[in-house]
Amino acid sequence: MFKVTNKAWGGLPLGSCRFEASGCAPAHSIPVDTILVWSGGKSLVDLQCGGRGYTVQRHSGMVDFFPAGIAIDHVRWQGQPTGCIAVMLPPEQLDALGVERRCTLDPARGVRIGVTDSHVVDLVRRLHAQALDGQTLGSLYVEGLSVTLASYIYAHFGAERTSNPPMGPGLSASQRERLIALIEDRLAEPLHLSELAAEVGYSQDHFLRLFSASFGLSPHRYVIGRRVERAKSMLKDHDCSLVTVAFACGFSSQAHFSTVFKLHAGVTPGRYRNDGLAESSPFASKERPANDADLARADVDARSAQALVALRSDNPVPSGTCPATLGSQLIAATGR
Repeated sequence: MFKVTNKAWGGLPLGSCRFEASGCAPAHSIPVDTILVWSGGKSLVDLQCGGRGYTVQRHSGMVDFFPAGIAIDHVRWQGQPTGCIAVMLPPEQLDALGVERRCTLDPARGVRIGVTDSHVVDLVRRLHAQALDGQTLGSLYVEGLSVTLASYIYAHFGAERTSNPPMGPGLSASQRERLIALIEDRLAEPLHLSELAAEVGYSQDHFLRLFSASFGLSPHRYVIGRRVERAKSMLKDHDCSLVTVAFACGFSSQAHFSTVFKLHAGVTPGRYRNDGLAESSPFASKERPANDADLARADVDARSAQALVALRSDNPVPSGTCPATLGSQLIAATGR
């Protein structure tokens, strides 16, 4: 376990740890709001906390949020060796940094497990790198990263935030939550419109209208956007190959992944990774946003390419999911 204990460190307290392929953790509680950013191999995690049970298949780039005071009753994991960076958000440290908190992580909503948010992953990895390297870019940079991270967390995951408010008549809040959970859980698999419509009990035609009114875009574009967002998080883990990222994010091949990713980000996945591009990169604005027609053409191109491969080989087209991330032992590190 690595922990920041240097009194010169002006950023948020953080720590990191590596875990064996399988194991369990004893019951404990989380003393302050805590973020975990995961990397490593694929792992199946069983977690009991706050009176709820969670079963998650993790991959590199996933984020967990634990509100202060939440009780962890049981954690067990099995898969491949994993690691995580834990960032604590103690109130006194947030006050010292001048972070404005109009809300806290909400214990009533329980934990948030397996969230995909490439912006959080990028900020945490940059902060951790500065801790390991001795603040090579200076204390102001470290403090700025900490303020940006904390402000973003409370703005997007705090108790006062309402998730995806509908734009006009649309799905209810509970229906949106159910769809979001289903989509996030199935990003690596084929998803059909009939399944999404059945989840909330509507015909496909009616569901399309309600979904678009609630989310502001079609189901297909929403799912592709979430797959690209997961890919951005995973691309920050350089141990995860491009083909591994492609399959973990539900793309049929590396070529399909590259085509769709470039439509959204303006650069190829390899360029995004090698140049360390953030979401606000100027490269991302060089191409117009992908629309349904662009994505449909990319899907057709991908299926055509797979058909050619299948005709030229006795072997089936490979498929799989990412060997990228973890078991989930929770860290309640104390900071400095």
